[in-house]
Amino acid sequence: MDDDLFLPLKQYLSGQNVNIKRFQLARQLANMFDQYQLLRADMLASWEQGKTVLEHQSESWQLALWNKLVIQLEGSLHRGKLLQKVNEKLNGAESLTDVLPQRVSVFGLHIMPPLFLECLAGLSNHTDVHLYVLSPCKHYWGDIESKRAVLKKQLLQPNQEEDPTTIQDDYHPLLTALGQQGRSFQEMLLRNVDFKMEFESFHDPLASEGDTVLLHQLQSDLLHGKVTIDSETVSFQDDDSIRVISCHSRLREMMILKDHLLQMLYEQDVLELRDIVVMAPDIQEYAPLISAVFHDIQHSVADRSLRKRNNVFAAFTDFLQLFKGRFGWSEVTDILKNEAVHPTFDLTSTDLENIQHWITSSGIRWGLSGKQRKEDGLPDIEENSWKSGLERMLFGYAMYSTSQVEGVFPLEQIEGSSAFALGGLCQFIEIIERTNSLFKKERTIEQWIPILLDISESIFGDGDSRELLELRTTLVDLQETVEGFHDAPVHFDVMFAWFEQAAQETRSSSGFLRGQLTFCSMLPMRSIPFEVVGLVGLNDGEFPKKDYHATFDLVGVQPRLGDRSARADDRYQFLEAILAARQCLYLSHVGQSIRSNDSIPPSVVVTELLEVIDTSYGVKDLVAAHPLQPFNRDYFSNKNSRLFSYNKGYCDVANSLKAG
Repeated sequence: MDDDLFLPLKQYLSGQNVNIKRFQLARQLANMFDQYQLLRADMLASWEQGKTVLEHQSESWQLALWNKLVIQLEGSLHRGKLLQKVNEKLNGAESLTDVLPQRVSVFGLHIMPPLFLECLAGLSNHTDVHLYVLSPCKHYWGDIESKRAVLKKQLLQPNQEEDPTTIQDDYHPLLTALGQQGRSFQEMLLRNVDFKMEFESFHDPLASEGDTVLLHQLQSDLLHGKVTIDSETVSFQDDDSIRVISCHSRLREMMILKDHLLQMLYEQDVLELRDIVVMAPDIQEYAPLISAVFHDIQHSVADRSLRKRNNVFAAFTDFLQLFKGRFGWSEVTDILKNEAVHPTFDLTSTDLENIQHWITSSGIRWGLSGKQRKEDGLPDIEENSWKSGLERMLFGYAMYSTSQVEGVFPLEQIEGSSAFALGGLCQFIEIIERTNSLFKKERTIEQWIPILLDISESIFGDGDSRELLELRTTLVDLQETVEGFHDAPVHFDVMFAWFEQAAQETRSSSGFLRGQLTFCSMLPMRSIPFEVVGLVGLNDGEFPKKDYHATFDLVGVQPRLGDRSARADDRYQFLEAILAARQCLYLSHVGQSIRSNDSIPPSVVVTELLEVIDTSYGVKDLVAAHPLQPFNRDYFSNKNSRLFSYNKGYCDVANSLKAG
């Protein structure tokens, strides 16, 4: 930072919480350099020769920082350079048939870095490479342009004789609106890969006998790349193969979804729970609601973060969070009530109720002691702290007195065997006080890990449960990851930021395809064929996600073919979900305000789908807006076929309100 070259970084490392800012900047730079290795290997090669590529204001200091890393790695190859050398070897004259498998098969990709594609193309010189690509259209559609791109081209070239819009008229509008990633991949394949043999394996949903439904017609038209039906002669008005639901809240989304799934299961004898998948942009937002609403239906939830699915991990995170706050009585007791914590201190549910009563009666509100408050820059006052409250409890148990003793008013409510619960509480507070003193000092990561492991054993015991082992493994993995790379002391705030990030990022796919009703997040390789595909949480601003690039991220300065885009990925995921549904596509969003009942627009992808269904297939008013209350009489009056319920309790409430 003393070098003038790095002056632009000082704005990110000034003011308060510099430790956290430094850690966050380091994470940002690490992620950027990781992307550069795969997406900009040529740029890194130029940097190592001291040459800039983009002439961007942030490139000079990134070049210097990268070369410092190269020197530190002492000649080791980064991934980009390693892949380049591999590609050179694969494209050389030497035969590698003896050391390579006879066949390499690649599944489930809709985009990849060009460097990987070059590697596969090089492999094909020595062995058979089979690339299985899921495409919504059986024709080449990599040259389709979106309406926005066409209009932009017209504005930039106003005197062009040929009208570009005439080229786009035959293509299906959803291919242009949602298929950017697929188009880019097809263009990459056309440019960089020479296929020896090509096979087509497409299934037209309209090929099988039976009534034509809206979903199958839409899928068939996507397959052929254009709308093939005349909406004036064919009517899909009473079709329910595509259902769009508008609700007031996430809870109502789950309740209405359950009724629709029950209806499908009742009407279709061959439909089973394993034939149904429900996806959300982030299934963690719905996990507690799923457990509450679907408690009587076998189901599994995949893609939850470590903190959400591991109670020990969640309790430890909450415990560490205490040391960034004021040690409020409710935060402390909430941790002690956790099922993974209170057995360590031999506390029962009755003990926990007594402890909470003692805490409120003794006047404990926040702060460990006057000394701790002073260390944190607050007034040195003992009143309403844990120290003063515990002294009142202990004096009250030790002696019978209604008057002040040594400046303390004893709490008279503790006697007999209840003292065991008081001992457990004192032991827990003692651990907090000891941990607080440990967290005041900066340490290396190698020194932090044994301390955190010791604290976890103090809170959870030395058991060998899967959840506890997962916590220990996460802590030990950090030490192994940074070994040899970082030996400077760091503050507790940095360790907590890392731990919290690890809890959010580490996800498990366990729970996917267990033979039950499946709930999961909208991730790649999730859009495999199911009879019923449900998408919930398709709210405006939440899906698709927005692309974010830091101001100094050079990938965002000059985008290239094959670059990752969160927004384009989500849009293509939505297109794949449309193709994955065999019988029914169920879409749900929060479309009405729970306070004012005002309409809220859905995700832009839902709007685009509804527009295409309206203009190309003649289906209007596809959205079913549901009432706020599940006991609304419209659910049980048969006035609206879209509103129905299987809940007898709500039916009884509706009848009671009607009678009243």
